[in-house]
Amino acid sequence: MRGRGLHAREAADLRDVTVTPDGGTYGVEVINDADEWVPAEVIPAPMHHDTRLEWSNVELLGPAAPGRRHVTLTVESRDIEKVPEYRAWDTTVRARITAVCTPRAPIRPGARVQDARAP
Repeated sequence: MRGRGLHAREAADLRDVTVTPDGGTYGVEVINDADEWVPAEVIPAPMHHDTRLEWSNVELLGPAAPGRRHVTLTVESRDIEKVPEYRAWDTTVRARITAVCTPRAPIRPGARVQDARAP
């Protein structure tokens, strides 16, 4: 599915949710973990920060299924709250999905790749 704006492969990777501005557009690979779409890799955050990514239109990812999706998202809001009685913070990023694609399988070593321009 291709959304308006940037294609899922053209957005900068989401790197640090504590400094992500509202309205920013980013890309992230996600997997389905216990019926919830979550980042495939840990998104770096400062020490003592717990991060959660929430989708306002998660239905665009489709039903729970194995495998990865590459998502282009626009940050709608970000909340950072101090955890009472601990030296820790909870960061919640709410985002809207603008594009979704399924990553291509890696090419096997030694496999021939055909030139798309060849007849």
